Amino acid sequence: MAEIFRNGKTFLWTGDYTGQIQEQDSGTNDNGSAFVATYKSPRFSFGDPTLNKKFTKLLFSYENKGSHSLTITFLINDNAGTQRSITEVMSGGSGASAIFGQAVFGTDVFTSEADVDVNRHIDRLGRFIEIIFNTIGVDEAWNIFNYSILAKPLKRS
Repeated sequence: MAEIFRNGKTFLWTGDYTGQIQEQDSGTNDNGSAFVATYKSPRFSFGDPTLNKKFTKLLFSYENKGSHSLTITFLINDNAGTQRSITEVMSGGSGASAIFGQAVFGTDVFTSEADVDVNRHIDRLGRFIEIIFNTIGVDEAWNIFNYSILAKPLKRS
């Protein structure tokens, strides 16, 4: 799979099992079925899959664009009963804002940042965690630049 940028637009190219390469159609659906884009993290055990941890927060940065929502699902110990989902509106950031506040020497600003930094509570206990980011019906690229999971080890019983 490859993303090709041409004339200011993004096109998706894929290959098949015979070695043929095709440009995929664009849009938000395939005969009425919405496209789904998903990223699933590896299973994180933080070095010890036998020790219980309290997963407290997810910190992440994403590109502030589009009018779609991102669903973030936390799965603890491969158990669907522990699953928790939250929704983040990808255009929900504050837009361009000064990183260091405003330092006005005349009317200048040091710098600005248009990406969004968010933290969301996880509040789950378990030995390992997986995170799934997905969107439905999106017709543009969505970018998550980084994410971090905050976890506290618990005492062994």
